[in-house]
Amino acid sequence: MKHTLFKVPIVICVLLVVGCSQAQPTPIPPTEVPASTVPATIKSLEILTLAGDAKDVRALVRGELPDGCYQVDAPKVAQEGDRFEIELSGSRPAGATCPASPVEFERVIPLAVAGLEEGEYQVVIGSSKQAFSLSAPESTLVAQEPNPDTQTPEPPSDNPAPTPEPPGPQPTQQTAGSASAGATGCEDKAAFYKDVTIPDNTIFEEGEEFVKTWRIRNEGTCTWSPDYQISFAGGDAMNAPISSPMPQAAPGDIVDISVPMRAPTSGGAYTGFWEFISPSGNHFGVHANKVDKIWVKIAVKESDFQTVALVVTGPSSGCELAPDDGVANTLLGLINGARRTAGFRELSLQSQLTAAALAHSRDMACNDFLDHVGTDGKTWRERIKAQGYNYSAAAENIYVGNPSFGGGAQGAFDWWMNSQIHRDNILNRKVSQIGIAYVYLASSQYGGYYTLVFANP
Repeated sequence: MKHTLFKVPIVICVLLVVGCSQAQPTPIPPTEVPASTVPATIKSLEILTLAGDAKDVRALVRGELPDGCYQVDAPKVAQEGDRFEIELSGSRPAGATCPASPVEFERVIPLAVAGLEEGEYQVVIGSSKQAFSLSAPESTLVAQEPNPDTQTPEPPSDNPAPTPEPPGPQPTQQTAGSASAGATGCEDKAAFYKDVTIPDNTIFEEGEEFVKTWRIRNEGTCTWSPDYQISFAGGDAMNAPISSPMPQAAPGDIVDISVPMRAPTSGGAYTGFWEFISPSGNHFGVHANKVDKIWVKIAVKESDFQTVALVVTGPSSGCELAPDDGVANTLLGLINGARRTAGFRELSLQSQLTAAALAHSRDMACNDFLDHVGTDGKTWRERIKAQGYNYSAAAENIYVGNPSFGGGAQGAFDWWMNSQIHRDNILNRKVSQIGIAYVYLASSQYGGYYTLVFANP
């Protein structure tokens, strides 16, 4: 909460004069101050977890220092057990002249979580406290998308990957070349933190205006300027500008990027994908492969206020797509080849896991969507259990793509191996069995729909 200091005006009434006169406040003159160090006043603490990377956790601290002569010192972070304690102070040089009025600051502080066990942790700075969770790789799942909690991310999801999670569009020639370095030799790369506004599946009236805001970190070595653009990359543009300037961001900075949009004028589910473009024309995105798109996913009510996107209960009975066992066998060979190279045991096909994978691939194709949650509201964990399979460890990868544009078995495998969280699922020591399902529907948005289900009894 922002604290504002109010000066109470002094009102002097003279009995011999009709009325009252109000004295004007006297400006506080600049004062020369000695060298000193003071604790920072903390106003808020927020935990930032990089979508798709459960081992990248940072504390976003906002606070106040006494005047503009102060500079924020390097933070001191102490970790003991499940508790991180942060100390933050400000220093000013001797002889500096500054107006005696508070100045606000914002600081992102990395937390050393690598190697810590999964579980709940607490961050404390001053009187502010926040908690966060660390989870094992197989429980941090994102869709084939950029923003895995949804777009962390769990993806991420709450994009994805991390946090519900961000899905990715079908492979294109442009995507394949988008990981190149900028014209100056520096690297363009971004990281998705969270959806600031409009979580996935937000419901709007027909034609309703809104502003989508993503929180993004400059993960590369190039400095972003307004000459950089956030650009529409596919799906539904939702009446947004095709491109908009990005805010200034030095490497390591975290910024909020907003695009004004308007919901379509007919009911349904809509997803739009966005990427970044450098002044030299380099297309880049988020995650380890530097090409994944971020997105906005909404539902629009029909004029009679029936929510189209949420009433579907599962694949229609007339959409029993046959699985392509040839593609499944190709994928199994690619996956086991990668595991052999890494020194891991091969995975064996398992019928119950394959049934769970097929149910989800059919659901996505027949209902034209991409998500780990099915149209019946069930997660991959529930789909596995519904087949009577009791697991000690499990995970899921999904992917969509048109085989005519690189979305075949090799394309799907390459995408997973270039996305750290999906690669971790493929090279997971804790799983021994797999279910693989691929179906194709020419009339759908993406064409081919892949689901991998990994598990160990």
